[in-house]
Amino acid sequence: MCVSQYQRGCSPPALLLLPLFLLSCSHLLAHGAIQIPQNYKVQNMLQPPTLTKMPESLTAFSLDDIMLLCEATGIPTPSFRWVKDGKKLNWMGHSGSGNFTAHGDKPLSDYQGHYRCYADNTLGTAMTHTVKLITESTPTLPKQKRSHKTAEEGASVVLHCNPPRSSTIPHIHWMDKKLLHIGQSERVTTGLDGNLYFANVLKNDSRDDYTCNAQYISARTILPKEPISLTVTPSNDVARGRKPQLMQPQGPHSSHLALRGHSLVLECIPKGLPTPSVLWKRMDVNLLETGAWTDNHGRWLRFDSITQKADGEYECLASNTQGSVTHSYTVTVEAEPYWVKEPPSLLYSPGETVRLDCQAEGIPTPTVTWSINGEPVAEVDIDPRRRVTGGVLVLKDVVFGDTAVYQCEATNKHGNILKNTYIYVIELPAQILSSDGVVYQVTEGGVARLHCEAFGSPRPQVTWESEDLQNTLLSDSRVSQLTNGTLELFNSSREDSGVYTCSITHNNTSITAHLEVLKRTVMLIGPQAVQVTRGGDSWLDCHFTFDPHLNRPQILWRKDGQKIMESSLGDKYTLLGNGTLRVTDIQSADEGLYSCEVITDLDSVLASGSITVVACPSPPMFLSLSEEQDHNLTLSWTPGNTHNSPTTEFVVEVKEEKHPEGTWESHRVTGDVNHLELHLLPYSTYRFRVSGVNRLGRSDPSEISEAYSTQPTVPESYPLNVRSESTEPGTLVIMWEEIDRRLYNGSGFQYKVSWRQVQEHHWSHTHVPHPPYLVNGTRAFSSYEMKVQAVNSLGEGPHPVPVIGHSGEDYPLASPSKISVSVDNSSAIVRWQPVDTHTVQGHLLGYKIYLKRLGSQGGREHRVIGRREVREIKGGVERGTERKEERWVVEVNGNKTKDVVTGLKLYSLYELSMTTFNKKGEGPHSPTHPFRTPEGVPGPPASLEFESPSETELTLHWRPPTQPNGQLVGYVLQYQQISDSRNSPPQVEVIYDPVSPLSSFRQPKQSSSVSDSRNSPPQVEVIYDPVSPLSSFKQPKQSSSVSDSRNSPPQFQTASNPVSPLSSFRQLKQSSSVSDSRNSPPQVEVIYDPVSPSPVSDSLDSPPQVEVIYDPVSPLSSFRQPLTLESPLSSFRQSFNINFLPPSNISTAVGERSVNLSWVPGDRYRNHSFHIKYLSKTVGGKWEESEQVNTLQAFYSLTGLQPGTQYRLLITHGNYTHWEDEIQTTGPELRGVEGDFATQGWFIGLISAVVLLLLLLLVLCFIKRSKGGKYAVKDKEESQMDSEARPIKDETFGEYRSLESDGDEKRSVSQPSLCVESKLGSDDSLAEYGDSVDIQFNEDGSFIGQYSGRARPTGNESSGPASPVNLEPPPPPIGPSFAGILDRTS
Repeated sequence: MCVSQYQRGCSPPALLLLPLFLLSCSHLLAHGAIQIPQNYKVQNMLQPPTLTKMPESLTAFSLDDIMLLCEATGIPTPSFRWVKDGKKLNWMGHSGSGNFTAHGDKPLSDYQGHYRCYADNTLGTAMTHTVKLITESTPTLPKQKRSHKTAEEGASVVLHCNPPRSSTIPHIHWMDKKLLHIGQSERVTTGLDGNLYFANVLKNDSRDDYTCNAQYISARTILPKEPISLTVTPSNDVARGRKPQLMQPQGPHSSHLALRGHSLVLECIPKGLPTPSVLWKRMDVNLLETGAWTDNHGRWLRFDSITQKADGEYECLASNTQGSVTHSYTVTVEAEPYWVKEPPSLLYSPGETVRLDCQAEGIPTPTVTWSINGEPVAEVDIDPRRRVTGGVLVLKDVVFGDTAVYQCEATNKHGNILKNTYIYVIELPAQILSSDGVVYQVTEGGVARLHCEAFGSPRPQVTWESEDLQNTLLSDSRVSQLTNGTLELFNSSREDSGVYTCSITHNNTSITAHLEVLKRTVMLIGPQAVQVTRGGDSWLDCHFTFDPHLNRPQILWRKDGQKIMESSLGDKYTLLGNGTLRVTDIQSADEGLYSCEVITDLDSVLASGSITVVACPSPPMFLSLSEEQDHNLTLSWTPGNTHNSPTTEFVVEVKEEKHPEGTWESHRVTGDVNHLELHLLPYSTYRFRVSGVNRLGRSDPSEISEAYSTQPTVPESYPLNVRSESTEPGTLVIMWEEIDRRLYNGSGFQYKVSWRQVQEHHWSHTHVPHPPYLVNGTRAFSSYEMKVQAVNSLGEGPHPVPVIGHSGEDYPLASPSKISVSVDNSSAIVRWQPVDTHTVQGHLLGYKIYLKRLGSQGGREHRVIGRREVREIKGGVERGTERKEERWVVEVNGNKTKDVVTGLKLYSLYELSMTTFNKKGEGPHSPTHPFRTPEGVPGPPASLEFESPSETELTLHWRPPTQPNGQLVGYVLQYQQISDSRNSPPQVEVIYDPVSPLSSFRQPKQSSSVSDSRNSPPQVEVIYDPVSPLSSFKQPKQSSSVSDSRNSPPQFQTASNPVSPLSSFRQLKQSSSVSDSRNSPPQVEVIYDPVSPSPVSDSLDSPPQVEVIYDPVSPLSSFRQPLTLESPLSSFRQSFNINFLPPSNISTAVGERSVNLSWVPGDRYRNHSFHIKYLSKTVGGKWEESEQVNTLQAFYSLTGLQPGTQYRLLITHGNYTHWEDEIQTTGPELRGVEGDFATQGWFIGLISAVVLLLLLLLVLCFIKRSKGGKYAVKDKEESQMDSEARPIKDETFGEYRSLESDGDEKRSVSQPSLCVESKLGSDDSLAEYGDSVDIQFNEDGSFIGQYSGRARPTGNESSGPASPVNLEPPPPPIGPSFAGILDRTS
């Protein structure tokens, strides 16, 4: 019987048949069987006899061959006895062995018979099956005669062997006299009977040493027969051949009986010429299913260990060119008895029921009989507890006396088999086999199993108790006790921890078990389902918690159930320290289900996720094309793998290959469509490919399809843009756009060109391969109808609509007539009468007006300006103007009869002529027409420069204007002194000598005070030139009002006064009220002597204008040139453009308790005092102000700051913030800590002393500067006496330069500073940035001042403003310092 207790241990050494029992026992009926565990302590236990070696039937050729084996084990040691033919032999065996051998003087034949062996001890008797012993003498050959055989060539021959008969079948070997085997083949074969068969003999088969050798292996004998001689004679029947016949077996059919597990050989040996071939087949099933195989060159069909499947009909077919012959076989397979189920040998406790099941099969069906201790059951006393039914023996309520060896024997006509099995009824004392004091650990919710294995016969009863004696364990539904004594506790909790006791009922034996319930392992974050782009990386999480009393768990990752082995760093799989699995370079093969299992000593937890690889789709496949219909066909394809991202569209690419310019053209369809209808061009060869697109991108193109060619047809289009491109008279050049080669639609493509003159009926035509086509012999500029048609070898394309073109143009024949000119200042209106269209001989493009300036009316030319101007005016009024030297051409549209010519110089003589032009060129010139321009307002002086001989004097130099535009009569000079406190009134000086380029003025002796709201009237000093004539001027008619903080520009008006002398002037009576900072404009009236002879031109009637432009901060800061250039005096207006402001280009260098500020004093930032305001951005910070700083200092150090503190710096001018910045001092931030030395009295006193000393130095500095610096004025004046003789550089228009001075002179006039230490405004500190001042007048009349550094900057790096055209570096300065030129701040 099979029960779970078999797993308790191994059986004792005596139970050798136990493994066989475990395979065949019945689970239901083996309940009472017991197996002694290996750790059960038992001594001197008896064991029934068990046979270990069994005898086999044999044939003995001598007494030494007799050996029948019989060996057995058992306690006590078994004794042996033999029975021959049912009779007990008087035989004495050896101790522990029952092997039977021949003994005594009996002949060999007396030992022949049937034998059986018995092994006995006190617990039973075991016996063997019956074996047969055959005795015979060693085979010998009788005396033989040498035989000789003769056969014709091609005949069949059989050489007989006929070995001596024996119970053992001999092995036959045909050999020659050299003991070499006769060669075997399909023609020469050895049969099962030992004979040598020749299907047909050859001449070389003749020999006299064919020897048959019979080998008897059991008798250890080889018997060679006498050699057989074979002679083969020639025969003429060889050529005819012989039909196959069977030499073995005889007849058409034979039957064979085979036993299951034995071998069988079917033989088929044919004869014939040529040698027949043999084919074996099974009649109903495939031959291979039977396990048969061919041997002996196909003459044998062999079955090794034949089975029931081989039972059936077989056929042998022997055939050659002459015919065939068959033989059928019937194979019958029967079987000796064999076991289907064998009863095991087991131990039983008293009172159990035993069932021995013995089942055997065989053909025919065997008979099963039972024996007890070697005696048939029928001969043993009847026992009501025992029942025998066929192969089943049942014994109830076994007792110790039922211990015995039972034999089950199965027999049929082919033999018998026997099985020994014992029933051992035994009583053993109870023992607990499990260890005492074992500690069991389990996690919460798990199943705890406390083992208490007990063994004994009868089976002992086991009980369990816990520490809590009040509660019975088995009353808990979670607790159960197994039959092997194990206590199972389901859904364990922490409260179940404790000590448990296991004991045997009615016995004092017991053990204890300790249970510890730990926290279970929990998966916190497991792997998720992720989508990864191909080639990317993925991290799969596996975060968990476990009981700290457990060892570090094992983390096991699997992919699709297969364990993942961690690779080296940077390879496919990397297991991180927190359990996360990193998968790199993910490809399609990495897609699948990933699981993370955390395994501890007590439990495990599993979580699963997946990786889905998304990538661009695979290329589509299997491109196919439908039949072409009207040049349309359908392209179909099979989509590729989407790689888990749906295909959104397909890109179909088509390429035409017949023409070299063919490229891939794309068409797009949605992702749910796998076909596209395409329109193809005729006479073309196409290839196709398709790509898929998803959200990750575009796939590789599919394999390019095979070339597909379309059928040719006539052209379906005609050339476009047919036109005439004739350039030569007498020719017609027909031009058109060529048709794309892909639209030729066939071979032999050409263009059919047709033309005819307008109003003619007959067309002329020709065929050309390409444009253009030239028609000769036409008249100049004649109209033609033209058309071009596409033609190929299949015919003509569609007919185009004719277009009109012209033959080549010729030069015009006439020029415009009746030319007149009307002059208006610097422009002139030219009028003419157009030419006749017939004289143009082409398309009239326009007229050209040729202009030439002959010179000034006065005969004086200062300069010739060469320039080129090109203008484009909409509507064709003025297409272009060319000037080179004093000649230029104006092109005019052909539909105009007048045009305005601008840009003429005033007071000049001109002449003009006109021509007509077309595409060919120009016609003849018209007669020249002279005209002159009137006198106009002069331009500004070409340059204005100054120098300062002393602190109270400026010398001005200027050059005459480049455009006097008439007779020059004089100049107007304007200037004004400007300071921070007050401004002197504007001064105007009129100079009437137009030749003198030099004028000097000194500081006026009287000045007018300027109040907050009003300025005193300007002073005008008129210097007359007794030689220069003076034109009369009229009173101006307009004045400017005052608004905001600006004064309207001063108005200068002139009038003829017959009474007043030439030297008189008067102030205008007009005045304007002034409020706040608004002053009425100063008015100036100049009264000229009417006697002075000077003509008044119409162009000089406009009044002179003077415009005063005020700075929004300074009460009166600068004058600028008026915007209107029509006033005669406006061209002469110049003024000082200097408004003193604080510096704005300040650089800062931050220290721990101070910040150094430096700047370069610019033209407008000189001699100005200001304060620097600063605010600490700490809590409670207030605005503070530095002492007064002057712009000339160029440097200032702001001290008394706190380390590590942010400050805001500010410089204001009026209400305007002129400069601001934010800084942070270096060093650690000071904090209010008690006892800081900054709060000590001695420190405060020291700081106060330093501050007072600095203030004293500052006062001394300012006192020194207030005394004027003591410049060497006389030396400077002497060095400048000959300044008039200095050469003045020829400057470009509007650019002014200061006079050059010597560098040694600059150094001689510089004044050393008394305040070197403080660096507050000394000349030495100014020398850091420049030794002198470069002062210029700008175009707008403003002063330009600039400090020059020791290393003069180049380009546009100077600190002061540059002139409009600053092509050269500025000249060296001429003055010592700007502070010595202008008044200082009071």
